[in-house]
Amino acid sequence: GTVNAIYINHTHVAVLSQGKVFVDNLAAAVSSAGGDRKAPSKVLPEDNGAEVTSMRLTDNFVVYSTPNAVHHFYLENEMSCVETTHSDARVSKVYPNPEGTRVLVVDVRGAAYIYNIVNDTRIPVPDFPKSASVVWDLVDEGVFVVVENKVRHCLTTYVYTHDSTSGPTVEKLEPSMKVSESTTITNIYNGNYWGQSASGKIVSAVLGTHSNLNRNIYDMSISDSMALKQALALNRMTAVFEIASRMNDSEVWATLGKKALETLDVDLALRVFTKLGNAAMVISLKRLQKVEDLGLLKGHICTLFKDFEAAQRHFTSSKSRPVTALEMRRDLLQWDQALKLANHLAPDQIPSICREYAQQLEFKGEYQMALQMYQQAVSQTMGGFDDQPSTSHVTDSGGSHLRVCKAGIARMTLRTGHMQRGLALVRQSRDKELIKSCGAILEAMRQYSEAAELYKMANQIEKAAYMYLKTKAMDKLEALMDQITAPKLLAQFAKAMESQRRYKEAAAAYERANDVDNVIRVCLKHLDQPQKAFELARKTNSSNGASMVATYCMSNGDFELAIEFLLVANLDQKAFERAHVHNKMDIYAAALGEKGSEEQYLKVANYYEENKKFALAGHNYARCQRHVKAMRLFLRCGEDEIESAIAVVKAAKDSPDRNMLIRTLHDYLLGESDGKQKDPKYIYMLYMAIGDHKKASKTAVIIAAQEQQIGGYSTAHSLLFDTMRELMNHKAKIPNELRRNLILIHSYVIVRKLVKRQKHKDAARMLIRVCKNISRFPAHIVPILTSCVIECARAGLKKSAYDHAIKLMQPEHRPKIVTKVRKTIEKLVRRPPSKEEEDEVSPCCFCFFKLSNAQLNCPQCKNDLPFCTITGRHMVASDYSNCPECKMPALYSELMELTKENCTCYICKAPIIKEKVRKLERAEVKVAITNFYAGGGAEAEKNKKMKEEIKKSND
Repeated sequence: GTVNAIYINHTHVAVLSQGKVFVDNLAAAVSSAGGDRKAPSKVLPEDNGAEVTSMRLTDNFVVYSTPNAVHHFYLENEMSCVETTHSDARVSKVYPNPEGTRVLVVDVRGAAYIYNIVNDTRIPVPDFPKSASVVWDLVDEGVFVVVENKVRHCLTTYVYTHDSTSGPTVEKLEPSMKVSESTTITNIYNGNYWGQSASGKIVSAVLGTHSNLNRNIYDMSISDSMALKQALALNRMTAVFEIASRMNDSEVWATLGKKALETLDVDLALRVFTKLGNAAMVISLKRLQKVEDLGLLKGHICTLFKDFEAAQRHFTSSKSRPVTALEMRRDLLQWDQALKLANHLAPDQIPSICREYAQQLEFKGEYQMALQMYQQAVSQTMGGFDDQPSTSHVTDSGGSHLRVCKAGIARMTLRTGHMQRGLALVRQSRDKELIKSCGAILEAMRQYSEAAELYKMANQIEKAAYMYLKTKAMDKLEALMDQITAPKLLAQFAKAMESQRRYKEAAAAYERANDVDNVIRVCLKHLDQPQKAFELARKTNSSNGASMVATYCMSNGDFELAIEFLLVANLDQKAFERAHVHNKMDIYAAALGEKGSEEQYLKVANYYEENKKFALAGHNYARCQRHVKAMRLFLRCGEDEIESAIAVVKAAKDSPDRNMLIRTLHDYLLGESDGKQKDPKYIYMLYMAIGDHKKASKTAVIIAAQEQQIGGYSTAHSLLFDTMRELMNHKAKIPNELRRNLILIHSYVIVRKLVKRQKHKDAARMLIRVCKNISRFPAHIVPILTSCVIECARAGLKKSAYDHAIKLMQPEHRPKIVTKVRKTIEKLVRRPPSKEEEDEVSPCCFCFFKLSNAQLNCPQCKNDLPFCTITGRHMVASDYSNCPECKMPALYSELMELTKENCTCYICKAPIIKEKVRKLERAEVKVAITNFYAGGGAEAEKNKKMKEEIKKSND
């Protein structure tokens, strides 16, 4: 008969003839060569049924079609039929892929589809031309070419994707490629077609859809973007990755990542998004690497693309976890879809879905629908609102689900206008948070009385008070006021009290609200309590309050207070005018104090100058830096304002007129301007003010000597010490005369304190020191000698007592001796002692030579020794300390005794705190002695070198 088609592979040959397929094994055919011809090994169909319309042979299958079906026969194992699929239309042609797992079926209508033998699916081929044949690519399993034989005679490339997020797909690629009408296409290999011309010549060329892929990498005439486009269309992901690596463009990488996900290539997508640095996507894809269920995988990828409808279809088709579709809808807050899915996927989640849906509806303001959802959530969980929970599963632990739902029902009941039922549910709940939120709902609905009741139940006292205030329920509001601290509410309550003429309560509320201005207003206008208003205005410096007080004072004729409060109210011009008109400038100036402006002080100074009050004018000129004029006015006042003039010189430290001011004042003090020399203390004060410490110290010695002449020992002591301390503070050298005079007078001053502490020997030595210079104490020679005799006798210093008694009995002193001690002294003189008790000794601070405690000059090293301000003895290096306040030297043991007796420093009068007293180390002692004598200034460098030497010796 006629042979319609013949196909051969490496093991079998198949022939279509007379509506039958004859399949023979090549090995069997070769073994029977030369002998009698055997019948074919297999004739299909076996049952002599329908006529075969088309047939193809692959490596493993014989695929043929009958009018209504497509049949697959496996070539091994006696050629058993593995698949038969029936077609709705008459089949005319079949074209299996090289593996035989996919078959392109063409029916008599010209329509085509791809049949998948693995999962029995059919995918239509779009725009399939009539009168066309199909050739599958031998390398690229998803690519086939449709050869259109009539009219156009061109090649059209299609790509079959066996699985993706959209399922199996077939796409037509452009452009189509025209070929010669005489060319017969035999096969397609990696995008190249091979054929035979009419003359029998073999021809080949690259398909138009592959033209940019198989190029040389050095062929720069073809762009990467064109190659990328074709590789993406053909699903060649490896090629796309290489092209993207060369281009290194974020948009290209993103396109590849999307394509990889569409084709379910998670590993490639992970590499791409890692390149992009998209951490969120990388984390998501790493989770998807472990997903084996294709439905789940597709669903998750669709969610990444935000295609949630497709994701739901894939999730529900999942065999392992279809409930993921429900979880997705819940995450998206798409509750209607979630409820529909829950009905057949997870009925036990319906209550929690209803609850969450209700919460969203409540947030959106759809209260009626929210109420229904809350009620449905409860009904799905319980038999009724007040019944016990059913056994159905609720995701929330404990009773929180029901608690939330019942609270929602209560809120929605109020929102929908069912007031009484809603309030009953709220009270029944006893949930403070619910009560508080329902109070806010009622407040928004202007149901203030009911809102106040709920706020009070929730212990929201201030909010309850606001509601009472809005409803003017003053009795209820007043009962809560003790618990109110909000200033705004207190102020509103005060206004309400004021409107009811309850001014006392209004003032108290204003005061609690820190509304000082209104407190002042009520006190002045209604309560007749001006003193309280004055006090508040001074305390708070409120401008408005001070202005009200000033107005009140002016209306009552109290211009002094009016001026004060006008200044507080920053009404300076008005205050000055009142002070000028009513001759109250002193009040104005006192109110300014040190806080006034230059302009204010200048106005006051001009006023006082015009009124011949030169001292006051000078003070105000000084405040506004008019030093020359201030000096002139102070000097016109005579000696009464000399100290003020000195203060002007001190304040004019940086003024260009300072030298002139100093000369003017100096000449005035010496009497050159008026012929009257002024008190030397003023010269001393001037020298101290201008920092001339050398002249100041000389003047201080002179003044102190004058004070000593008249018995002003305390004054002289204070003057000398203050001068010495000032010099120490300025690191100036301390003159020996100043230091020695201070030691002498301090020795006299501390005698009484030593006697009080029973330190008679120290007291006697101090008096002996004073008596050696008795001529400097002319006003008290006899009392000092008398005290010396008595203290020496008490201390056992009999010879010293005798010697001073002899002096006391001289004719010029004897008549002045106090009667009650005269006989004692006369008896002492009649019995001269044979010897003197030896004095205690201690080492010198410099050379450690032992000398009398009371001796202040070392006979060996000839140094003056620092003296202890407590005992008058010379200092000892091993017991060296100083006063924590004035830094004057004192023996550590004596300082510690004073701390026990709660005494003050004998020289600066400051309290001595035990914790601040510290014994100096040997190196520190040398530095302290040097500082005490050298001071600063020219001696600073010498002192620094001594410190360095001490440090080296210690090291």
